[in-house]
Amino acid sequence: MGCPNSDTSHLWSVCSSFMMIVSAMLSHCSHHHLSTGVVYFKDCPQQPNIPSYLLGLALIPLLMIPFVTLPCESHAAQPQEHPKGCKACVLCLISLFIYTWILAGDVWVFSIYQPNYDPTAADGLYCSKTLYTFAFWNAMWETLVIWVELARLCRGLLCVRCRVT
Repeated sequence: MGCPNSDTSHLWSVCSSFMMIVSAMLSHCSHHHLSTGVVYFKDCPQQPNIPSYLLGLALIPLLMIPFVTLPCESHAAQPQEHPKGCKACVLCLISLFIYTWILAGDVWVFSIYQPNYDPTAADGLYCSKTLYTFAFWNAMWETLVIWVELARLCRGLLCVRCRVT
């Protein structure tokens, strides 16, 4: 497959589309993350970070608000420009936080794969089946989306390199 035809802003458009896809995915599921994390907050002593992971995912769309509403955004009628200064910094920090949080959540969820669902277990280590199943499939979906988007980013980086050389 060849590189798509575009100008030098191709790399920014690839990064920008990645952020938009991730934020759309997370904001669509945000209320489910929030309600499941709150309702089952104390129902997973086997891995108590799983509800916190879901609550963190519910807060990520709130972190995207400054990125979208910063005053340094170009007007809709003008051509898109590369992000500069504070906007580029916010984009990098939010991206780093999202990757780190999703990776941490994957570790927390997959580290207890096939948890004990019985709350009457002698050792007291169990995890609510509803909470764990939701977190498990959520982690699977997010991981798949991140790998697909990373593949698109690598393709975009290769295309930029193709044009430079």
